[in-house]
Amino acid sequence: MIGRASEAKTLNRLYNSGRAEFVAIYGRRRVGKTFLVDETFSGRITFRHAGLSPADEQAKGLLQAQLEQGTAIFAVTDHCDINGEVEKLYDFPFDPDGSWNAMMEVKEKYKGRLNVVCGIELGNATQYPEAARAVLDAHPYEFVIGSLHNLNRVPDFCVMNFGHMSDGLIRQLFDRSLDETLEMVQFPGITTLGHLTYMHRYVTLAGKKLDFKPYYVPSDFLHKAGKYDYEGGLIGDKANTVVFDNSKVKRAVPDFVCTVRADQGLRKTVRHMLATPALQKDDPEFDAWCDRVIDALERARAEV
Repeated sequence: MIGRASEAKTLNRLYNSGRAEFVAIYGRRRVGKTFLVDETFSGRITFRHAGLSPADEQAKGLLQAQLEQGTAIFAVTDHCDINGEVEKLYDFPFDPDGSWNAMMEVKEKYKGRLNVVCGIELGNATQYPEAARAVLDAHPYEFVIGSLHNLNRVPDFCVMNFGHMSDGLIRQLFDRSLDETLEMVQFPGITTLGHLTYMHRYVTLAGKKLDFKPYYVPSDFLHKAGKYDYEGGLIGDKANTVVFDNSKVKRAVPDFVCTVRADQGLRKTVRHMLATPALQKDDPEFDAWCDRVIDALERARAEV
């Protein structure tokens, strides 16, 4: 693999971070995106699905085709929506023993030729935690995918009429989905997440958007625009993005060595905010001030 040392280094750093990471690798076709992933994570891929995955299952068999392509590890999973089981929403209830036995048959059939790892996708686990724990305790799943298809006591996103909802209501539902996703991350036994854009999919199909729209304001303007003191927080070293003068600190403590990377520090800060309710309170006064700042800049832009 030539010319991809920087990309491989970044992928390995994320792989070794000790946390779940999401990486998007993009570029025009045939530039080696899949090859980069295969080479970098050779022998370490638990689940792999790509455009080259076989679709004609009846003709050759999915696992046999994977063997012929050189796949070493293959993940098999079944799907269990906890709320659907408890509320009896489905005509065919989930059969944990039958599902597990079928996966074990596949695992045994390809033993020595293909490493088949067996897991389960567990939908809406936090809505009925005792029932979810019972499913997980029934068999030693090697991985558990947590997914959120509907909010607690709310219909599935796929049947909700987002086209007739106000943007404010959609935003409230989206905020709730983030809260329930966070609860799912913390649910014992769940090892990864799936369908993170499930709600967004149906909001988009309805012609609505959930896009984050930042508004960029110069630091000096914020500092001079009102009652909030931004001199220490924005003016000075921080006025120049990612440029920090630490020469004074080094003179005072010459032996100091930074042991926490920026990304680690940011994650620690976010975790602290999520774990501290006092830091999550709305501030209507500050929100109104932000709106006035944006309005002032928009008027200036229109008049120039």
